[in-house]
Amino acid sequence: MKPYIPYLCLATALTGCGSSSEDSSVLTGKLSNIGGLGYTTKTQSGVTSLTGEYQYNKGETITFSLGGSEIATVAAKPNYDLFDLLDTDSTLPKTALDLRTQLRAFDGFRTELLPTRLDANERIGGQASGIHLASNKVRVLLAVDEDHDLSNGINAIAGDWHNRLAEQTLDFNKPLDEFKSHRTNLALKQIQHEFELPMPYDFSYPVVALYASKNIAISGKTITASNENNYDQYQYQKNDDGRVESSTILYNNGYKKLVESEYDEFGSLISQIEHSDTNYDGNYDKKNTIDYTNNAYGQPIKSIRSRYENGDEENPVHNTESLYSYMNGRVYQNSYTRFIDSDNDGNVNSVYGTRTNYDDAFNLVSDITPIFALDGTILYPVSNQKLQGFDSENRLISSTYQSNFDELGNNPAYTKPVTISYDDLSRTIIDGNQSGFHSIITMTLSDTGKLVSSSLEDMSDATSSLYLYNTTYAYDDQGRFDYCSSQVIDSGKNGRWEGEIRSEFEWNDYGINKIIYKSLPKSENNEGYTETTADIQYGEEGEWISINIYRDSYNYSYETVDNALGHIITDFYEIERNQLSISSQLCQTNSAR
Repeated sequence: MKPYIPYLCLATALTGCGSSSEDSSVLTGKLSNIGGLGYTTKTQSGVTSLTGEYQYNKGETITFSLGGSEIATVAAKPNYDLFDLLDTDSTLPKTALDLRTQLRAFDGFRTELLPTRLDANERIGGQASGIHLASNKVRVLLAVDEDHDLSNGINAIAGDWHNRLAEQTLDFNKPLDEFKSHRTNLALKQIQHEFELPMPYDFSYPVVALYASKNIAISGKTITASNENNYDQYQYQKNDDGRVESSTILYNNGYKKLVESEYDEFGSLISQIEHSDTNYDGNYDKKNTIDYTNNAYGQPIKSIRSRYENGDEENPVHNTESLYSYMNGRVYQNSYTRFIDSDNDGNVNSVYGTRTNYDDAFNLVSDITPIFALDGTILYPVSNQKLQGFDSENRLISSTYQSNFDELGNNPAYTKPVTISYDDLSRTIIDGNQSGFHSIITMTLSDTGKLVSSSLEDMSDATSSLYLYNTTYAYDDQGRFDYCSSQVIDSGKNGRWEGEIRSEFEWNDYGINKIIYKSLPKSENNEGYTETTADIQYGEEGEWISINIYRDSYNYSYETVDNALGHIITDFYEIERNQLSISSQLCQTNSAR
């Protein structure tokens, strides 16, 4: 944690604490228009002025920080801009190929801890690359800037943010999509709530702003239309920021759907219209719309859904209004109530919603679905609920799902308990139900934090094993997946499939270029053996050209965009990663189920 540096360190000439302004050896440097960051050298310390001035002596290193969070440690010199400060080791990509390569780089094993209705997940091992670290730091700097606009510099002085955040330390070593998530970043949660600090920006906004500040435009090919598999055809059109503003899906049975989306300046969805051809005649005859009103944190506080039928786009036949509330009015949703008018006669026919509670560390501890009256008041306290427990390190250790309560909110007819325990190098999960059936999942890590083995055993009771998966994981010399192998054992002797399920990975300079999925049954002469290969073809800029995944084939068309930065990031997070669930997902223990 960085020391608290009071504003007493700021003299008119920005002299360092404990130093004399008459010391001719003290030099003045400038971090271009970045005001309000703390800085420390061996002999100097203070806070950068509104224009970014700081003091140092020749030959020193200098550390810039925001409160307790280090932004960069570099060799002190007369001038820096923010891009150069975050790129001192030259890791920020300057081409479309380098950007795609960094986004695809192996950054650890992401695992959902449980195959249940939980939000919890854990990242095991991995280091975030330059583009992720830079994005995360810029996201915070934009939030503390007086006008949230990087083009005219950063003014963190107005809000006294360096002093206010003196006791807060952020871990920037997260993939940029996870750093922004209030579910996976406890420190960011605390800052947002305690200091009322909105960060509504989508995952590409900070990166685009950083590169624009340096006038760096990454041109390159981006996906615009036509990825087609054996069954359906998809077309995408994007706005200038790279977000998909319309998508058309033509299913092989003739059904067609068009979805049009609109976003606010920070990338939050504010409206969506879905047109459908339910008569298979080429004409859209059904429309669904949804409009959002968002708070300053990019979270919806109200949404209105309407359905139109038979080609009538003026008079809805069904309306739903949803109201959302949040802890302290900010990020963590603690309730939503949905009022449904199923025939659009102005009268509510049914009400549905949840009530959510969090502990002091913003961990979700209960998610309760009551039974409502038509005016939104609660008739019965609970119809189903999810309860979660956490340890002193805010790790999930228990989860219980219950449903079908009586009118007093007691005596649930169904209960599903889950417990999780942690050792230094292992995780154990017991996932069960009230009948005694349960699964035991164990994950074992190496001393460097890599997942090396896992097992899943289905049990009919405390001692009777039904089915067992034992999985091992191997990595290449760059830390990327080499293969994973699951041995499947019919331990209950119930005539279930036995053998090995194995996934092997091949890499080229762009990313994974081949996945070989093998199913080797335990039988004589390998009877029933199957092998499926997924091939990924890349262009010279690292863009997808085609993917043949098992039984589906995708081919892409492109256009070259002068500043493709936001497009490439959006392609990766909204299209590429979602479409090709590779790497850790194929090797998770519960994927074999």
